[in-house]
This record gives sequence, C-alpha cells and structure tokens, in this order.
Amino acid sequence: MPLFEIHNWPSSNELLKVAAWGKSGLQTKFDDRSAQQMTALLLEALLSKPYFKLKLENTLLSEPELIRFKHQLNRIYDGEALQYVTSKAHFFDLELFVAPGVLIPRPETEELVVLAESLSPKNARIIDLGTGSGCIALALKHRNHGMEVLAADVSPEALSIAQKNKKQLSLDLELFQFDMLSEEKLPGKFNAILSNPPYIPEHEKRDMPAHVTNQEPALALFVPNEDPLLFYKALSRLARQYLLPNGVLVVEIHEDFAQDVKGTFLDIGLSEVKIHKDLQGKDRMVSAVNG
Repeated sequence: MPLFEIHNWPSSNELLKVAAWGKSGLQTKFDDRSAQQMTALLLEALLSKPYFKLKLENTLLSEPELIRFKHQLNRIYDGEALQYVTSKAHFFDLELFVAPGVLIPRPETEELVVLAESLSPKNARIIDLGTGSGCIALALKHRNHGMEVLAADVSPEALSIAQKNKKQLSLDLELFQFDMLSEEKLPGKFNAILSNPPYIPEHEKRDMPAHVTNQEPALALFVPNEDPLLFYKALSRLARQYLLPNGVLVVEIHEDFAQDVKGTFLDIGLSEVKIHKDLQGKDRMVSAVNG
C-alpha cells in the first residue's frame, strides 16, 4: 500500500504544512536532511518556483497539485530517482529534462567538460559520442558559444531527449544517430572527440544500487565482462580517423581500467596519453592527442 494515502492529507494546503507532511512521511525511510531536500525539490518542480520564494509566500496548493505531490512522494518512497520523478537534472548551471531513456548526469562528468575546454581551441569543432541527455555537448556550447558542437547517440529515445533539451535551452547543436561500434562515417574532422561511454562490466551490476540498475538505461551503463574496453577501442579508431592533427580525445573511464585505456590509446598510435583524477582523487578521465 502506498505510504501517502488520500485520507492522510496535511492539515492545510499551505506550503509549509504540505512540506512538513511530505518530509515526515519520507523520514520513515530517509534521514532528516535527505527527506527535507527531496520534499523541497519536489515542490520546486511542481510549482515552478524556487523553494525559498514558495516559503516566503507560503503558497497555497490546489487539490490537483496536492494529488500530484502525493503521487510523486510515493514514487520517491518506492525507490524511484528524484530526477526521474521531477524530470529534471542539473549539470553546471543548466536545467535538463531527463527520463529513464538516459543516464542522470553526474557531477564528475562536469570535470570532463572542463578538461575538454582546457585542451581545445576556442573555435573548436567538437563531437560528443554517446550524448544521452546531451549534457556534455550542451554544457560545452553554453559555456563556449564560438565552438561548433555536434552530438550523437545510438538510441533514438536518447536523441529525442537531447533534442528536447537543445530546444529548451535554445542552443545551436547538431544531433544525429550514430553507432560507435559500426562502420558508419562521421561528418568531417574534429578538434576534439568526447565521450562518456558505457564502461561498467556486467558482473558489477549485482553490487550497484537498485535505483541505478532498475531505472537507468543498461545500454548506457554496461559492457561485456569479457571486453570491458569495447567502446574505448572503437573511440581510439575513430580518433585516429576523424581527429585533426593535434586533435584530442577525452573520455570518462572506470577507475579500475585507467591503465588499460591508456595502453589501448598508445597501441593505436595516439600520443600524450594522460590519466586525470577527479575531485575525489579517482582515476576518472583519459586524454590523448592525434599526432
């Protein structure tokens, strides 16, 4: 039976009473801070206004809004990711639409964008392969309007979501379907190729949180146990073929395979191959130069 039933309405439809009601229910499963944060973020998304403003105004919720809020609380309580419940995720200062067809953008992937910016000329032509929600490509374009940014994904659902984000953010971005593992051709040469490809071996699935394995797309997460470098091999070939001289390949990696990815890039003839740590001190990215 859902936790938040219709007979258990808050004592008033004033925002502060509704928020307290939502928080008290979530506290039966989550710690106090998490319950408070999730309640505030749900109300922000529901009412399209920053929570501090809602509190100041002590906004009154309508009956339909209360019903929708109750439904969202039940989804959170049942283990659904907050970003999928609200259909919103933040990446840098961008608010993106997300759904279960794409990964929820992670903060560490922001570091991939920053690294790519530091290695690319201001007017670079860049492509993001396996774009998902479009977070990497859209952030690059938003932060560097002089760059020409393209983005591709094998999933039609992901491309639809990226297209929605492109339109919502009014950013000039070329999107198209592309399978990194195929013999398809890319449109021209690039100063940089970026990717956050699937890199988690299937056997690690059993140790991962259920809200990730049950909700986020397996296509974007997992690789065969027997070939964990599958996408890095493909990306290294694409880099040799489509990067301009001195162009860079920048990828996010599984921390356990940093040396293996580095070796793969060196073996195909890329140079200046470097492993980069994230802010947590983990091996998180590898960069290489075509030349």
